[in-house]
Amino acid sequence: MENASKALVMAGGILIALLVLGALLLMFNQVSIYQRNQSDLENVSQLTDFNEQFTRYVRNNLVGTDLISLANKVIDYNLKSGGLGEVDYSLKIELRINLGSGFASKNGGTLEFFDANTTYVINNRNSEFYKLIEECKNYEYQNTLNGMLQLSSNYSGISSGSTTVNEILGSDFKDANGTVITDKNQILTIIRKYREYSTLKSSTFKASQDPTYYDSGQIKDLKFEFTK
Repeated sequence: MENASKALVMAGGILIALLVLGALLLMFNQVSIYQRNQSDLENVSQLTDFNEQFTRYVRNNLVGTDLISLANKVIDYNLKSGGLGEVDYSLKIELRINLGSGFASKNGGTLEFFDANTTYVINNRNSEFYKLIEECKNYEYQNTLNGMLQLSSNYSGISSGSTTVNEILGSDFKDANGTVITDKNQILTIIRKYREYSTLKSSTFKASQDPTYYDSGQIKDLKFEFTK
């Protein structure tokens, strides 16, 4: 009888131990699931925040200056390597811009430097569109924004010889690299290029389609077209 009682006590102790162990395993499993869920939420939030840097430009009233900012943002990102959390820098972004005949009309009907029939692909510093806008930004840097605007508005006078670049700027004209240029025809060509750039800055664009994404959910491609 005494042995039977001891056996029951031992069995009860084992049962209690198993129940406690089961409870601990269940609790550990729940904690692990919670941690995984929290990690997944953080990763999704991180990726969403990253994408939002680019998707906030996806609208139907994007001005040219914002489009230029987006182009710079895309190229700055594409120059990075490695990764940060959920962001994989090996996955590059492409920005596509279509100017179309409407842009040419706004610029007076003809284009010498930008191409209305080309869909520009911007993904690195060698992209044709990027090189054009960087060149024109450097004209502003070398001759000041106001100086370039004054030259643009006095194009006819410079062309006819009724006024000179030095009279307008109060100094010599410098190219994008800071080299002084005195040849009038060369300066007039630069002014025409800058006029097209100015038209771009003041134009309005819209997203021509929704952004596309990599399988990981990271943004891949953005497309815009000229509207007015």
